[in-house]
Amino acid sequence: MKKILLITLTAFASAVHAGAATQSVTLQNTTATIDSASDFTAPDGQKIRLLNESGSVSRSTVSSTAQVLYEVTLEEDGKLARSISILINDGMPGVTAIDEARPYVSCTSASDCKTVEFRTGFVLSLTPRIGGTGSILTSCSIDLSKLLSVDSVPQDGFVTQRPHILQITNAPTFSLSSGQTLVMPLDGRFKLTIKATIV
Repeated sequence: MKKILLITLTAFASAVHAGAATQSVTLQNTTATIDSASDFTAPDGQKIRLLNESGSVSRSTVSSTAQVLYEVTLEEDGKLARSISILINDGMPGVTAIDEARPYVSCTSASDCKTVEFRTGFVLSLTPRIGGTGSILTSCSIDLSKLLSVDSVPQDGFVTQRPHILQITNAPTFSLSSGQTLVMPLDGRFKLTIKATIV
């Protein structure tokens, strides 16, 4: 039996990925009819579906020249951290990467110290499949790392440094209609927003 969920601004859904914690997804500015745990029906009758990693991905029935414009924002603690636009051909992967290199001192003894580099940043891969009804099924890979702190640790007459890095990886598959927006909380600190439009 269908259950009707009416929310003025947003409709929420949760999808559990194998081996991962529950992921919350927000579809902005819509009212949805929930048919199951991962299916939505928008007021215009179009289906919106969030799939887990094992969800099937079918080939597009639209011309291979079709493209999808992804407008992506990454927020950290409620503030804009990144804003990216990516234009990707149907069925082809598109990758954007932003990283930083930071040095730190690593020592195994007082006479054996060296400067080591570690890299942090944001890597996002998106592969769209445009369906015959105009839906956009997107395979997504997220790799986000953030330097939290670098501790100086004294040891037997020398000091070595230890970086503490937050690492977030995720690989959801989701389906949107052209022009729709997906909001994806990553760990309570970060939030990823993806808008997909067929051009």
